[in-house]
Amino acid sequence: MSKSLGNGIEPNSIIKKSGASSGYGIDFLRTWVATSDWTRDASIGSEILKTVGDIQQKIRNTCRFILGNVHDYSDEPRLDHMWLIDKALMDRVNYLNDSVRAAYEGHNLIKVMSLIHHFCTDDLSAFYFDVTKDRLYSEN
Repeated sequence: MSKSLGNGIEPNSIIKKSGASSGYGIDFLRTWVATSDWTRDASIGSEILKTVGDIQQKIRNTCRFILGNVHDYSDEPRLDHMWLIDKALMDRVNYLNDSVRAAYEGHNLIKVMSLIHHFCTDDLSAFYFDVTKDRLYSEN
C-alpha cells in the first residue's frame, strides 16, 4: 500500500467494511494497529485482517465466558478454598500481569497482544476452561 501509488486503504473503509454485518469496528482497527510491527512497514490484506479478527474474537469470547461465570465473585481470594489448579492459574495470571506491564512500559504492543492472546488461547481455553467446566457447571 502506497500513498503515492494511490492504493491506500482508508481506516473508515476497514471500520465500515462491507460484507461484515456492522463493519469491523474501531476496536478491530485498534487490534490491527496493536498487532502490527511499527519498526517496519505495516502490512494489511485479507489474510492479515482475518488473523486480526480471529485474535480479537478469541479474546472477546474468553472474556464473555469469564464474565458469564462470575456471579459469586469475591475480590478477596480464598486460597484455603481454592483447588490446586486454581492456585496455579492465579500464579499464571500474576506472571501475565507482570509481563504485560513490562511490555507496556517498553511500548511493545505486539508483545502485549501476543501475551494476552496466548493466555486466552493456551492457558484458559485449551486448558483451564476445559478442565474446570464440569466443576463449574455442576456447582451452579
